[in-house]
Amino acid sequence: MIDSDTGLDDAMAFVHGMLMPEIEIIGVTAGHGNGATEDCAYHAIELIELMGKNIPVVRGAQGPLISGCGFAPEVHGPYARGALGKLDYASKVTPGYGPVFMLEQIRRYGADLTIVAMGRLTNLALAYCLDPELMKTVGSIMWLGGAHSTSGNTSPTGEANLDGDPEAARIVLRPELPVTIVTLDVSMDARITDADVQAMKAVEHPGVQHLTKILPFYLDFYEKILGVRECSGHVGLLLAMVAHPSLIRKIYRLPVRVETAGEFTRGMLVVDRRTLRSVTAPSGTEQGLRIVWEADTAKYRQLFLDAILAAAA
Repeated sequence: MIDSDTGLDDAMAFVHGMLMPEIEIIGVTAGHGNGATEDCAYHAIELIELMGKNIPVVRGAQGPLISGCGFAPEVHGPYARGALGKLDYASKVTPGYGPVFMLEQIRRYGADLTIVAMGRLTNLALAYCLDPELMKTVGSIMWLGGAHSTSGNTSPTGEANLDGDPEAARIVLRPELPVTIVTLDVSMDARITDADVQAMKAVEHPGVQHLTKILPFYLDFYEKILGVRECSGHVGLLLAMVAHPSLIRKIYRLPVRVETAGEFTRGMLVVDRRTLRSVTAPSGTEQGLRIVWEADTAKYRQLFLDAILAAAA
């Protein structure tokens, strides 16, 4: 299942994910981050409908547990749909509350369930607080967030998905939960180019056509910071790793802490990298979390394009 603040890289992940035969998306919990929770829920519903699927979307938390870095309209647009306007899909949202729905799916699927957490960890933190023992039985949690060696994207040390709710991240990033972290260090290199988006325009599939309408906004933003007309797939890489684990080239188990009190470092993922100095393969500690250190981003791009360009309406 997916927990998502469905913005533009999320849209890439959704369309690709619903084209991949290796995985089945059984539900979506919507959260805040790339936009308001309701707008993120509506965008998820739009994508699911464009892909011809029937997947429940349940609204979750409206904001962080205490405080966070806010929304990102300059990156994802005012309604998390790039330059496109606001949707009103209130009648199409599945009744319920995201964290409760999440626990229901864990109870149903247990170790067979992977939660792909594409945004801030508020919904997962609330689910853990409601039933910590049940949360421990989920098969795995894949999360895109934090940075271990590179600078952040919301502050010198803060990455949006962590900086958007540091307290939630501190609750979820604990050794007793089966969490794998994909950080900004890795996901920034999962690039899609303007030429790729132009090629997608020839694909007569409603989901792919939607991407061609929203991704120019994303490309505009990234061109300003990268100097080239490319955008990062971020959570697209995250979801693809579930279907294609071989995308993970190097992964370590390392001690992790979340800074929630620092005057200049609130929202920082503090990773103890001292074991990486060893001449032997770093084993970290049993109390650590799995962190993807290196990924085959070129292979991800090819998998994405192969699926998208071959999509049939």
